[in-house]
Amino acid sequence: MLHQSHQHIIGFQIQTSYATAAQDMGLLWQQAMQPDFVTRIPGALPEALYVVYTDYDSDYQGRYAAIIGYAVPAATVPPEGLVAVTLPAGTYTCDRAQGDLVEAVPRLWQEIWQRPQTRTYQADYEVYTNPDAQTKQVDIYVGVKE
Repeated sequence: MLHQSHQHIIGFQIQTSYATAAQDMGLLWQQAMQPDFVTRIPGALPEALYVVYTDYDSDYQGRYAAIIGYAVPAATVPPEGLVAVTLPAGTYTCDRAQGDLVEAVPRLWQEIWQRPQTRTYQADYEVYTNPDAQTKQVDIYVGVKE
């Protein structure tokens, strides 16, 4: 387990659920892959692309918000059509998915959901480093109670 400090992210957001996430996330990724996406975000740190899961109605099977974006300085105002979210400071587990991420990331989430851990359901997130390259790994952070 790791203690992470808060982080500010600006990006595209959708509301989704366990039942519709596969389709909804595909649409969100299409928006994030637009060539001008990172340049639309003032002060964006392009070294890593974040996928944030937050505003859970209950647990991973309920509705939640998903945001794809980049880290920014705290006072950054999101441009029109984008939202800002703050990842709360706290304790997180960290797991790495490698290989074909289209298969590896959902498989790792399936493993995470089966673990006997007490999650906070405040925020979970994925970090894709060097998102412009053919990334072959992603780190998944899951908020847990200490």
